[in-house]
Amino acid sequence: MSELQLSILKTLGAKGSIPDSSKEFPSTASQTVLAALNSLAARSMITYKTKESEVYTLTKEAEDIISHGSHEYRLLNKVLESLEGLKISEVDSIMGKNGKVAQGRAFKNGWIGKDGDKLVPKVSKDDSKVHDITADQLKQIQTTGTLSNKKDLNELKKRKLIVQSKVHTYAISKAIQLQL
Repeated sequence: MSELQLSILKTLGAKGSIPDSSKEFPSTASQTVLAALNSLAARSMITYKTKESEVYTLTKEAEDIISHGSHEYRLLNKVLESLEGLKISEVDSIMGKNGKVAQGRAFKNGWIGKDGDKLVPKVSKDDSKVHDITADQLKQIQTTGTLSNKKDLNELKKRKLIVQSKVHTYAISKAIQLQL
């Protein structure tokens, strides 16, 4: 019998049941837990139920946004720094491949406006309208694995800032024949 199987049986003996295997055995891979559970279930020692949930993980770009702010927030800072406004033609050279996204989101948020061939701020840095919602949403996903608003999740998926994955956990209980 493996160490994991013994650990499962000892935990069941002490607690009576394990409602969530990921909380009880956080450093053990789901497939490893499943193999141990199948072995114990084949000997009629335990019963278990599989729980499947969706979890979102951050891409490298999203981790960069958490550290340095969203593209739109960084663009706003660049526009605020430039005394005479930022030339639209310079956006891509300053922001890189995310220049268009930054510009579109900053316009949508009402943070910047267009004056001829320049981008000008519509808000000040201290304005209450200026809140980096994208970075906040990504921080929440980093902590909880999801957001309550599905529309926001879909928007972040479209921007390729998060990746969806399925996680399997198990609710484990003693079988009738198990005597500890």
